[in-house]
Amino acid sequence: MRLILLGPPGAGKGTRDLAASATSLFPPPLIATKDEVTGEELVQRGDDTEGTLRKRLVVYRTQTQPLLAYDAAWDATGDRNAPRCRHVHGLGSVDQVAALALAAVANQ
Repeated sequence: MRLILLGPPGAGKGTRDLAASATSLFPPPLIATKDEVTGEELVQRGDDTEGTLRKRLVVYRTQTQPLLAYDAAWDATGDRNAPRCRHVHGLGSVDQVAALALAAVANQ
């Protein structure tokens, strides 16, 4: 089985749409260097740039999306050897997403 975790709505539409979705779902913190909930320092990775995001989206569109379409079509035939495709939205806390992923696997 393949589990694909999907991000915010609009993630597959392009960098501008993804940025707009992320901004509306996750507004900037009140204090630029602190997490409002935990009080932890916010750290931006060195490779966390628009260019990196654009490359990741190209890889997703050229490598992951075609594989998902292939697997889903095969799964739809009912072939017992086909990979079982389940989509899990990866938006939420780690615990929430883990629960969704485990539920998807359990419902085989």
